[in-house]
Amino acid sequence: MLNLSAPHLDLFRASSEAPEVVEALRAYDPALAVVWNARACRWGIMRFSKGKSFQVAVVQGSDGGYRPLTMSVVEDLKRDDMHRRAKSADELSDCMAYEQELRERKRDADFHDDMEHATRDNRVSLNRAGNLIRELFG
Repeated sequence: MLNLSAPHLDLFRASSEAPEVVEALRAYDPALAVVWNARACRWGIMRFSKGKSFQVAVVQGSDGGYRPLTMSVVEDLKRDDMHRRAKSADELSDCMAYEQELRERKRDADFHDDMEHATRDNRVSLNRAGNLIRELFG
């Protein structure tokens, strides 16, 4: 649970900087709100329920850096919100397992691509070195 009375959290900044994002988020789920965390220099998505607040997401780029508050944040939140899409605990579990499988497949494919590029780059470097040696020593 997050203490919203903490001085580094600003619940009102998003309303002035990106009102369309705040409205779209509220239309999707009235319990959600955007909070600026000055200490982390990041936007956060909070859920308010039964007098408590919980952080749902930190708005950041794929590199962990700052990400501006745009409509793509709401679109990403909707796409990744398995809890609202699932109709039962079993369906939620299946959905989470499927999402994990997709992440693992992407990670494996990315690794394979990285290895393929490294191998090709090494082959090119070795060919250049061989050509240079032939030029120098006949």
